[in-house]
Amino acid sequence: MIKVAVTGACGRMGSKILKKILEQDDMEVVAAIESPNTPSNLKMLEK
Repeated sequence: MIKVAVTGACGRMGSKILKKILEQDDMEVVAAIESPNTPSNLKMLEK
């Protein structure tokens, strides 16, 4: 299993990267990092 941390997770590119990682069977998101006070919508990470 490849463990992945994504910086800028709430941005346009970061959210697309997160979606692609979540589709993979051999990858796992272990951290989604964003600056404080950044509006976030990381509900896609909920299982």
